[in-house]
Amino acid sequence: MSNTQTNKKNEATTASKGLTVAEGSAFMQLPTKSAKIRFLNAKGWSRGEIAKHMGIRYQHVRNVLITPVATPRVVA
Repeated sequence: MSNTQTNKKNEATTASKGLTVAEGSAFMQLPTKSAKIRFLNAKGWSRGEIAKHMGIRYQHVRNVLITPVATPRVVA
């Protein structure tokens, strides 16, 4: 699957889950995969949906969500 096809698929998934344009923009600007995972989880996405959308393993998503954040990062 080409990059263009993957991006269109991700955009369709994002739109179908109810992220607004502003939320989609905020999602794309997050600095780490973990931050993106936590963002989508806060929006009510399941672990499986997050893994599929981001193209990562379910186990990665699970580990991020069950591990407490030691020191919150502040992005200026």
